[in-house]
Amino acid sequence: MNVLGVGWPELLLIALICILIFGIDNLPDMAKSLAKRLKALKKALEGITREDYKN
Repeated sequence: MNVLGVGWPELLLIALICILIFGIDNLPDMAKSLAKRLKALKKALEGITREDYKN
């Protein structure tokens, strides 16, 4: 897996840093909050089309 140049070792390092900074108990709540925000962003962007950008 190599998404945007980030492989498994980098993902593990990022996960470890997140656990150290935020603590293991806070990560599920933070993930839920992030998912809600991304869902709201996706819903807001559904109505936008390419024609909106041409004007």
